Amino acid sequence: MTAEPLPGLFLDLALTNRCPLRCRLCSVSRKAVPELPAAAWAELVRALAEEVPLVRISLEGGEPLIREDLAAILDACLERAEEVKVVTGGSLPLSRLPRDLRRNPRFLLEVSLDGPQPIHDGLRDGSYRRARRFLEEALQDGLRVRVRSVVSAVNRAALPPWLADLDREIAAHGRPLGFRFDALVDPARLARTGGPRPRLGTRRLPRGELVPAVRELFDLYEALRRSTFAALRLEQAEALRGCGAGRLPAASFDPSGGFSLCCEAPAGFGALAELTPAGCLRRIERAWRRLPCRSCPHLAAARCEGCWTGRKCGLASALRERDCRSLFADSRFPAAKASRRPIDLPAETG
Repeated sequence: MTAEPLPGLFLDLALTNRCPLRCRLCSVSRKAVPELPAAAWAELVRALAEEVPLVRISLEGGEPLIREDLAAILDACLERAEEVKVVTGGSLPLSRLPRDLRRNPRFLLEVSLDGPQPIHDGLRDGSYRRARRFLEEALQDGLRVRVRSVVSAVNRAALPPWLADLDREIAAHGRPLGFRFDALVDPARLARTGGPRPRLGTRRLPRGELVPAVRELFDLYEALRRSTFAALRLEQAEALRGCGAGRLPAASFDPSGGFSLCCEAPAGFGALAELTPAGCLRRIERAWRRLPCRSCPHLAAARCEGCWTGRKCGLASALRERDCRSLFADSRFPAAKASRRPIDLPAETG
């Protein structure tokens, strides 16, 4: 029997490792690596779009706004994908994104903010004021914007009150502001995940007990779900990091064109230098069809969005669990076992 065609693809393109910031908890290497030119990224997107619907493309870094040819890449992506997201630390001018492109209805801007100014500045190289000005300018420009925080032991407790303050500050714009959070990830915990090719651009994080406890992530998620915000919208359906790969296949490309099945895994399965885009897609498809979480009851119950690694990007291995399913079943985390009302998964889950 012929397999059903792929329903869609999530695509993460790490365009560069370069960044003006030196964030403490960033898993992107600070070593310079070769970067594909805009024409190569555009051809990859075109070729993949001919094979499978591109549900979402995420343009990441480093800092993607540092690329002088970002507009050409963004333009090519907006022509082919249902949604295109640019992930930024907000330290460079918004004007680097041409107005006609950033006002495209398929465009989403995601700004990284990790809590109140003292905490954010300590984690993200003193960049809070620049990031807040960037966010304000984007809201004033009428863009669709999301804030994303990386949760660590440093900022976990500070996030709910800070978000309440942020909600009050931006409510005057009269526009919704999306919010998502991820747990801190150390690529070293995924060293045995992936293929035989080293992925360019990952680095081990500094030593220290910075990864938040799973129970704390569930508590944070429930606290935010119960909160009443005027402008903020919690745009995720689970407490633990999930890329959505259980529902749709996903692929992550490093700046040189190497690809993996997880943007955090330090090992990949090939590169555009040795495979055509169609060849890359076939490898992605084979791996996705074998993914055990596609039949997992937690995915069906909207308690989980799926994860290529099966280890929730290192959370399972941090707790010496076999896989992410055991995180839900473990009796140490009763909040993880509690029944919860079904939640419609958003179209964009990355």
